[in-house]
Amino acid sequence: MLEGVSSSIFGSPLVGLLSEGFGYSLVERSAADSQAAHAGEGVDPIGSTKDAAALAKALVGVSTLAWGLCLATWVAMLWTLPKDRARAAASRSAAEEMQLLKP
Repeated sequence: MLEGVSSSIFGSPLVGLLSEGFGYSLVERSAADSQAAHAGEGVDPIGSTKDAAALAKALVGVSTLAWGLCLATWVAMLWTLPKDRARAAASRSAAEEMQLLKP
């Protein structure tokens, strides 16, 4: 649940900001341009290719950031695992001793 909420709140705006930083241009087109684009005539392939590349770079950047944070979290958990296991074993043995002492 936390992953879904955080991706909705941070993911889309961050991709939008990064894509604009990489050169994505959001321009309004006239109705004639839209009709020509749907018909396949007069489409500016260079602009759309440039926009697609900017959006792709932004998506890769956000994904890399998210996976980097995930990797850092897993490495931290792996680093603390031996201490946590030792603490749990000590707690378990103390609980077993207390059970033996009770009549």
